[in-house]
Amino acid sequence: MPDEIKKQRLKGLSNFGYFTGVKDTATAYTVTGTRVALEGANTLNQAETVNKVDIPADDNPKWDTETDWQGTELTYAVRAMRLADLAALKGATMSTGADISMIESINDVAPCVAVNFAALRADGGYRCFLYYVCELTNAQTNFQTRSGSPSPQDYTLTFTCSGRKKAGDGVLRETADFDTLDNALTWLNTPPAAV
Repeated sequence: MPDEIKKQRLKGLSNFGYFTGVKDTATAYTVTGTRVALEGANTLNQAETVNKVDIPADDNPKWDTETDWQGTELTYAVRAMRLADLAALKGATMSTGADISMIESINDVAPCVAVNFAALRADGGYRCFLYYVCELTNAQTNFQTRSGSPSPQDYTLTFTCSGRKKAGDGVLRETADFDTLDNALTWLNTPPAAV
């Protein structure tokens, strides 16, 4: 394998965050909020949800096959979570006053957010990813006694990502390469352009 290709190998995860104030309609896509960084990244898995359908014709049960893309699911494990971030992503309410608590309701609606993050390349550069339309669909952690082990109990956040509705363009994500951390951070902290 050529050395140039080896240098593109991804070997790290960092700078996970989300933009608030995402509006995605058939006529416009805009982001009016700021980027919130979720520090303490551990792992991130992305899985495409695709449904393949066989199309029969002329006594052939599989005359053609059509792929129906359903969306992408991002499962992000983070070492710690601020309660305010969890409430914002879930659409829950934060209490006011001296005590800090998150109040959750079965009627809460998770807001639409744009998610982005960086992966360290083997050559020291960064490959950055932006998902335009995401919604937190699950947030959980598993609890255990310490039992003499300092293992952290990660929060696992599951985001369901879909294509933009704007003019039916269906744009899901953008991927960009940068040679320096400064350029990668500039890109990550810049809100997605309105369309």
